[in-house]
Amino acid sequence: MQLHLPKSRRRKETNKDEEEDEGEGERERERERSSQLSMTNVPARTRSVYRAILRELPSRPRFSPSPLQTKIRQHLSSAPADADAARAQLEEAEQFAQYVKAQRQYVTLLERYNPGADMDQEERVRLTARRVGMSLPIEHKNGSS
Repeated sequence: MQLHLPKSRRRKETNKDEEEDEGEGERERERERSSQLSMTNVPARTRSVYRAILRELPSRPRFSPSPLQTKIRQHLSSAPADADAARAQLEEAEQFAQYVKAQRQYVTLLERYNPGADMDQEERVRLTARRVGMSLPIEHKNGSS
């Protein structure tokens, strides 16, 4: 059984379908534009990512880059000919830069909030005693008279 809708409702539904088709085409055109824009900006983005990675690595003199810095530079400068592969390589480098930054922040926070993590047992006991207002006795070695 078919429902009879007023003409105004039928027009709205057909307009919705047409709008969805137009919206899909518009989204596709927007994707193409964004990929073209991103590909024109690849050298600038590559430099930006390379600098972000270098900021997170331990500093070294400028005239003697580390083997890691050299390898990263070679990897980023040898861009694939395929646009999709180049974009994927750049996104991978951006993810690596974010990962290295997160690792550096993690180590900083770990050192800040767990100051005794890198101490030996004796030093940790001495500092714990000082924290509660006590001091450990000085131990003399039996080897010397």
